[in-house]
Amino acid sequence: MFWRYWSDALLSTLQEKHVIVTGAAEGLGKKKKKYLTLDYPYSKTKQLSNQFFDDIIDVFNATGEQFAYFLSANQVSHLVIADRTTDLLVQVSKRCIELGCQNVKHITFDAGNEQECSFLITESVKFFPDGTIDMLILNHAESVFEHIDFNAPPTETIATLCRVTQVNYFGYAALAHHALPYMTNDLTTTIVSSESPLTITVTTTRKTNIIVVSSLASLLSVQRTHVYAASKSAINQYFIRLRDELRFQGLAKNCRITICILGPIGTQNFYRTVRNPKLLSQAADPKATVVTIVTRSLYGDDWVYYPRFVGYATWLAGFVPEFMSRLANRLYS
Repeated sequence: MFWRYWSDALLSTLQEKHVIVTGAAEGLGKKKKKYLTLDYPYSKTKQLSNQFFDDIIDVFNATGEQFAYFLSANQVSHLVIADRTTDLLVQVSKRCIELGCQNVKHITFDAGNEQECSFLITESVKFFPDGTIDMLILNHAESVFEHIDFNAPPTETIATLCRVTQVNYFGYAALAHHALPYMTNDLTTTIVSSESPLTITVTTTRKTNIIVVSSLASLLSVQRTHVYAASKSAINQYFIRLRDELRFQGLAKNCRITICILGPIGTQNFYRTVRNPKLLSQAADPKATVVTIVTRSLYGDDWVYYPRFVGYATWLAGFVPEFMSRLANRLYS
């Protein structure tokens, strides 16, 4: 009961925050099938043959979209949603307004382009009334799930590696660096009294958050994820060092970085790549995932492991890495 009360109190602070969400339209764009109208048909995955798996993915929203909806439902003050496709962003933006967020702006950008990352932050700061950013949710991703074709020209493999690295690694780093000047400064208020010649300056420490969405694949060796997993592993290490740098400079009191290690989440990409019924039945609800991430970030946690078994899997991987990798590959086969 206490945790529920504390969570509600934390979420109520969202009404004063200015938030940026990247990858906010990753879950849209596919036509839904009439015979798959259930919200969460995880319990029925064992009865479905492989030919239906590509249709199941159309029912589920990605976490980026759910971030936007959850923040809007909690009446966040100002919300910027960003992705590559304008038409899909317009759909998400309309839904956000329906849910209660009246100040929504959508910006189309390519996370693999540093100039467009800078443009996103600049336009967001112009949109926010006081020119500050309270929460930056880095959720965009370039996903490649396939084995290396060693018979293909090396240039093709290198081109894929460069694209994934640009979006998943440099895109995250660029957005964070462009946003940090607007997240680490304190608020200064000047009070002028008409009855006294004195001027009082009040400095308030701002509490801001960067949420970094990563993957369990960055910690466990899973087949067909070599490029994706490498980029996510680089993200983990980069933001660990960035967090340390903020502490060294005394800025950690202003900006907290939360790295989220996510396991199987019931999103489109997950249902495209996984065929194991046992793992499919354990896929977490994207909505519950988003609630957990935002709440834990507001609480100030450095790490979020979700679903819960991901934390245990990460701990075991430190002791028996080979066994955990074999287990992961068996589940993801």
